[in-house]
Amino acid sequence: MKTYRYIALIAFTAVTCFFLSASEASAATGTSALCGAANGQEYSSAPTNNALLCARGLASAATSSGTSWIWQCTGSGSYGSVNCSAANCAPPQVFGECGPVDRTEVASAPSGAANLCSKGTPTPVLGSGPWTWTCRGNNNSASTDDASCSAGSNSPTTCIPAGQSVPPGQTQCPTNECFFWVSGIKPSNRNEFNTYRAKIGDTSLTWSNPNGPSGSDIVGAGEYTDSYGSDASPGPFYRAGNGSFDGLAIGSGTRVIVHQGRNFSGGVIFDQTGPLVVTNNNGQVLPASGWKTENWASTGSLFAQFTSSTRKNSDEAPISLPANTGLWSLSGVPTSKFAGQGPTSVKVICDGSGGSPTPPPPPPTEDPGEAACGQSMTYRASAGEEINDFTCPSDSKLWNKADLSSPKVYQSTGGYKGVKPAGTFGCDASSECSAPPSQGRSCVDQCGEARTDEEVWCSYEQSPRPLKCVDGTVQQQPNINGTGCNASGPLRCP
Repeated sequence: MKTYRYIALIAFTAVTCFFLSASEASAATGTSALCGAANGQEYSSAPTNNALLCARGLASAATSSGTSWIWQCTGSGSYGSVNCSAANCAPPQVFGECGPVDRTEVASAPSGAANLCSKGTPTPVLGSGPWTWTCRGNNNSASTDDASCSAGSNSPTTCIPAGQSVPPGQTQCPTNECFFWVSGIKPSNRNEFNTYRAKIGDTSLTWSNPNGPSGSDIVGAGEYTDSYGSDASPGPFYRAGNGSFDGLAIGSGTRVIVHQGRNFSGGVIFDQTGPLVVTNNNGQVLPASGWKTENWASTGSLFAQFTSSTRKNSDEAPISLPANTGLWSLSGVPTSKFAGQGPTSVKVICDGSGGSPTPPPPPPTEDPGEAACGQSMTYRASAGEEINDFTCPSDSKLWNKADLSSPKVYQSTGGYKGVKPAGTFGCDASSECSAPPSQGRSCVDQCGEARTDEEVWCSYEQSPRPLKCVDGTVQQQPNINGTGCNASGPLRCP
């Protein structure tokens, strides 16, 4: 009986081994991978011939690991991949790296390869202050390995002396009473960099950070359409914005108005009159203790105007800026940079009125001469508002009066008419303005296209204001209530 049991056990073991062997044999299907002839060789550039990369299997692209070219050969079926490599005998890659002049301020365009780039090859220097260039990588490096570099200008900015007329595009030089000073660090009547404070009016204190040249800026009267500007064309807040914009000072004869948005397009977020000094107090940057009570009178007339009552924290009335951003909200720094709140624009007004928030308008110039049809005028609805435009239709005459009780006076010419509240001007239809027999002729715009009579269109190339065809003549129309043509202009010639 035992003999039969042994025979059965031997038979069962034989059958089990047969099935295990068959299973193992079926798992080893496909083609195993094998490195090709390129494996272990030397190449100055990545080998690309698949037959050399892999003797068997599918080759991946060879990439550089620095000193070697590496790739994989992948088998089929149940077989995996094998790693292969060849020596990289090409010169090592060089990644671009800015030189010592990067993020500094210089009097003229920087030069010299070693000065511009610590590694790589410099491109030509662009700009007129600040300046920009690129340090290109070498030896098969990618464009993503290049470095963008820049340097600011510390040359004095040309400005027009006080008392002289200011041509378009230029600004007036700051004086002790007419100035707007902004800084990346908090203000003081003396230079205290080690205690995180900067001297009011001084722009010599600068430092570098990843955003670009940082420090302080000062400007006189003018309209600045982009407070921060750009690396290529800095605005009045450029260096202060590159820092953390933690202080400002306004002279005693100065009013400063900051709009949210470029070109004064948004609402007013800051409107203050000097003398005033503000330091940031946004919860992260706290004012130094005692800075409001320090005696500044003995350090000169510039600082004597800033008495203790004129020194404010950013969250304190009448400043009252948001606690989470403080002065940073005025900087105009792009949102892509440090603490960016979006672009702003600023008006610095020094009109002899002591910086009054509501400067008196020019005296009215009434002209009761012969009236004209379709006459226009400019006016202020109140003393503190911007100047507006008003135009009568072509079949009407313009009238205005000094006040609601005075008689109408028909005007023959346009021009500034002073403060004109609602009800003190208007248009009257007149038979004298009836259309002449020739009215109705079409016009041709600057692109050669025909325009029908009375048609209105925009052409920014010709004028930022609307244009109108009036009896065969193209006439420029005034903006009404701020409505006009925007800078992108819908009509440009091909």
